[in-house]
Amino acid sequence: MLMTLDYLFNMGLLTFVTGLETQFYYAVVALLLPLVFLLWPMRSRQQEQPIPWYDYLLSAATLLVGGYFVYNAVPILERGWAFSAPEIAIYASYAYWLLIIEAARRAGGLPIAIIAGVFSLYPLVADIVPGPIQAFPSTLEQTAMYHTMSTESIMGVPLQAFAGLVIGFLVFGVVLQKSGGGKFLLISLLHCLVMYAAAQPRYQFSPAA
Repeated sequence: MLMTLDYLFNMGLLTFVTGLETQFYYAVVALLLPLVFLLWPMRSRQQEQPIPWYDYLLSAATLLVGGYFVYNAVPILERGWAFSAPEIAIYASYAYWLLIIEAARRAGGLPIAIIAGVFSLYPLVADIVPGPIQAFPSTLEQTAMYHTMSTESIMGVPLQAFAGLVIGFLVFGVVLQKSGGGKFLLISLLHCLVMYAAAQPRYQFSPAA
């Protein structure tokens, strides 16, 4: 929450993760995505069982890979890693890609994971799809880099809206609830409505002649 407030209000307290817009988005994913592997088990029947060791491992791996992108957010932007990245960044992109698909399967179900996985492979076959959506094809390596290090895939508009708007509104709502401001605003709104209704002219109707 502090990180979000620092980003939204430009407080300058956590510039090492909020100084760059994409770095903040990477940080949001790096902090939230590992929780998926701890909250949603690999199979639904394991819901009441203790968290298995491999879920802790997947969560730690997700945090580690996410932290790598947070740390390298500046060179990703300045050196264009979305098009030409070091070998370790490419391997990290492969890992992040797979981890996100698995997280989608756990949280959203197998159909969501299949849809996301199939559409994520679109750049590989972009040259053989119908005309309106046809484009130059990409290699698997280029596709992985594009998904993780551009602002049009994982770090695209949905994540930007969530990180920049939804979290801010959630923080605002929690502050209102805990401070009693929500009740104050509701009472003020009711008073305004009553005053508005009282100020309206009253018409006296008589039966038609």
